[in-house]
Amino acid sequence: MISEKIKNEFFKNETGRIRVKEKNEKQVVLLREALRTEQFTDEEIGWAYWNISDNLALLRKSEEQYENHRLFENHILNMDKKYLHWLTSDNTQMNVLYMGGHEQFWNELYKYACEKSPKSADNRRIRYESHRAAATSVVLRGNSINENISRFAFENMKTMLDSELLSDYNYNFYRITYFTLFIHMNVQMKAETDDKILDESYLTVIPLFEYLQSDRNEPDKNTMYFLGSWDSFKSDRSKFNQATVGIKNYIIALINAGEYAIALEYYEKIKPHNLEHNNYFKSKIELAEINVRGK
Repeated sequence: MISEKIKNEFFKNETGRIRVKEKNEKQVVLLREALRTEQFTDEEIGWAYWNISDNLALLRKSEEQYENHRLFENHILNMDKKYLHWLTSDNTQMNVLYMGGHEQFWNELYKYACEKSPKSADNRRIRYESHRAAATSVVLRGNSINENISRFAFENMKTMLDSELLSDYNYNFYRITYFTLFIHMNVQMKAETDDKILDESYLTVIPLFEYLQSDRNEPDKNTMYFLGSWDSFKSDRSKFNQATVGIKNYIIALINAGEYAIALEYYEKIKPHNLEHNNYFKSKIELAEINVRGK
């Protein structure tokens, strides 16, 4: 079990007022030491390896991340096959492995998980997160190998959306994420986004506008668990979180695709809700406004 000391230190590093780089470094040191000294369950060991990889990825230390991810892989391979997609559940980790020349390693992990992992309710959401990460590979690199992986991932996402995710609490978020990534892929491959995709994605985003009316204080159930833990991947997103994250990512994708007028139309729909926006989102809105005014 995770000791109170490790829990306290982990949360202190996550929430403390320290530089991001320092926080990432502290988490790596803490979790490596914990793996040596704590009596963790198999899932807790997986959580520790996942977070070490995540923090090393944020530090852009691809070689160290690769070495840790090999340890993570060895651990997961000795567990039930339902856990396989845990290895490929994060696109930042994937991106940094790619940057370090380890894309084949990550791609093989993903393909093996797709082949061997059972399709069950218990791993349904982490499978979607794994497909979601793989779908971004063409967005991040845009080479032929990754195009194949990306298209394979999109097929997997679509299959899940049309079947086992239909009644999922996070369904609308998952669906708008699919369209957002699909638009990003078209941009990367220099293909036009056809009207059918825009129409289908609009029908998907409508319920998310309604979610903006929901309780802002409704907690995400995944925040009840440690970041990156198995249970965190099985949890509900709050409706307000689904709306704010899903809509803003979708607007950015539309702007990147040159659909400035549509993006600004959707931006106007969220303005009355006084959402907080980061500088990147603001810069994209400014770009869209400049292009619309110039026409």
